[in-house]
Amino acid sequence: MSEYSGTRIKTQAKQKRRFFLRMPKGSDKLVYWSLILLAGFGLLMIASASMGIAVGNTSYLAFILAKQIVFLGGGYIAMVWLANHFTVDFLKSSLFPTWALGVAVSLLACLVFPKVNGARAWLRVPISRFDISIQPSEFAKIMVALIVAAYCGDVKKTFPKGEEIWKRPVIFILGYVFIVLVLQSDLGSAAVMLMIAWVCFYIPAHPQMRRFQKVLFWVMTFGIVI
Repeated sequence: MSEYSGTRIKTQAKQKRRFFLRMPKGSDKLVYWSLILLAGFGLLMIASASMGIAVGNTSYLAFILAKQIVFLGGGYIAMVWLANHFTVDFLKSSLFPTWALGVAVSLLACLVFPKVNGARAWLRVPISRFDISIQPSEFAKIMVALIVAAYCGDVKKTFPKGEEIWKRPVIFILGYVFIVLVLQSDLGSAAVMLMIAWVCFYIPAHPQMRRFQKVLFWVMTFGIVI
């Protein structure tokens, strides 16, 4: 074994050992620490908001804080794992549409649970006297950006018809919005998804996207004026 090969294996082993602790080299430190500060601030806000409900029931407050800390820890691990392993090739693979459909299924699964504040937007898992709740529309917001990147980003070929480049992502995104807005009755999440999609559709520089981007511009302008 050459000295270079041995050094490379040792480096890879060190990277695996520190996987749960460190973002990959070259990651944006400003974004990283901004996320950490926002997460910590959000935890404090949740604790503050829960104190009024937890008067005389300290176990409830402890459960809420423990749940949020577990979620933060899980989110951090997922962030570091994706930062180290996610590649653009995954967006172009045959597995990506399956993940996109999986998010749609999770949105539909919310419909079997009772409404919360007038919306069926939560998956609820009962644990003892408490519920663990997950809102799939938050994952759908991330998937909206990934869908646009998968079908419209870094596209080199020219399509026979211009709409072929944006038709599939629009169908996916409008499907999400329909489920969230009409079936779940969650106007806020649907509006955020549409805004994310609107911004992301402006990023691709493919020539066949320009007409669609102009249409989006005039639709948004008309909506603001009205």
